[in-house]
Amino acid sequence: MGGTRHALLDRIQRHGGLLAYLGTDDIREVERRIDAGNQRAKLIYDAMIYQIAKEIGAYGAVLRGKIDAVVLTGGMTLSPRLVRQLKSWISYLAPRTFVFPGKKK
Repeated sequence: MGGTRHALLDRIQRHGGLLAYLGTDDIREVERRIDAGNQRAKLIYDAMIYQIAKEIGAYGAVLRGKIDAVVLTGGMTLSPRLVRQLKSWISYLAPRTFVFPGKKK
């Protein structure tokens, strides 16, 4: 894989994740696929939530468990399903979780 540093970062940041695996970064579309029985979409979706939870947990370790709240933000937090599943992984870390959704596409 060749290219400039800028091109590689752009590819990772803008064309990775759900888009790379499923051809879309629209969380609603991914959830529609899951609801229609697409097991690959479910696997990728669940793995993404697991990875997000691991990253939040890593910050919990660095903060030595002294966490007042977890703040979730971004476009994916418009998904009640995603937020609910993520909270099931991280709710023990802090007494509160705040959700500030991003913009709809």
